[in-house]
Amino acid sequence: MCGEEQKYVQEAFDTNWVAPLGKNVNEFENSIKVYIGTKGAVAMSAGTAAIHMALRAVGVGQGDVVFCQSMTFSASANPIIYQNGTPVFIDSEPETRNMSPEALRRAFEKYPNPKAVIVVHLYGTPAKMDEITAICKEHNVPLIEDAAEGLGGEYKGKKLGSFGEYGILSFNGNKIITTSGGGMLVGNDEDRLKTVLKWITQSREPAPWYQHEELGYNYRMSNIVAGTGRRRDETNPIMHSFHKHYCRAMVRDNRQDMSLAEISTAFSFVGIDHIPLKGRVVKHYYFLPDIRRGGDIDILIKPFYIEKADKVHVLFGL
Repeated sequence: MCGEEQKYVQEAFDTNWVAPLGKNVNEFENSIKVYIGTKGAVAMSAGTAAIHMALRAVGVGQGDVVFCQSMTFSASANPIIYQNGTPVFIDSEPETRNMSPEALRRAFEKYPNPKAVIVVHLYGTPAKMDEITAICKEHNVPLIEDAAEGLGGEYKGKKLGSFGEYGILSFNGNKIITTSGGGMLVGNDEDRLKTVLKWITQSREPAPWYQHEELGYNYRMSNIVAGTGRRRDETNPIMHSFHKHYCRAMVRDNRQDMSLAEISTAFSFVGIDHIPLKGRVVKHYYFLPDIRRGGDIDILIKPFYIEKADKVHVLFGL
């Protein structure tokens, strides 16, 4: 947290706007969509909810196959089951540790008609978006971008979360910025995002009585929570929100009093890295940095495990 959030939270109390709507929600959405470069954004209670609504927005239903990155947190895949779809897991490649374009092509050979592809920028590292977006366009399949850990990252100058039909962001307590819990769905189909907003507010129709004609959810972010996501510089919501607490906690010499400048020296950047990936230049905020003595940096890596379930297929592509 940066210290500015209390002002906006207090404003919500002072104006008595403590419900899941209000100025904080609107301004938080506006700042994120401008920063990411999309036409719309819808704030929700969690990034998982945003993935769920993205899947519903592209029409995933009973028995539909959805390709999903294998090495990721289970929240990337669970919403496929919410929609009664069938997840097919695409293996990761060693360069970015994200979805392998080669494995994705092989998956289309076995499952030619998936309803969507979910790519993940694991720990904030951009996936190989040129290849992945090209494959999805070739097969006319919607791409859903799980950028929960990638806020602020770029691929060839384009913000993560803005490549697919929908992008997902998370504001959980361990993310680049936090609202204690929350997420956002971003995209360019403003009409569809308005429909999503209706769904996440219980699909209530504009009538003076309780009228509901389709399934709805209680997924809207509250005005108080949204206040913790706002920043003084609304054009760059993460400028003052670098993961100082993670950096300080993980410095191995046990110096808890390190200044941000010293942390920056240890990183050789302030949360940002430019990494050449065979001609690609990407920029990302490390999600879970592990600062070693001498300034060497690793990314904490853990495999993806999921219990065997009915109609779950695993595709190994490497």
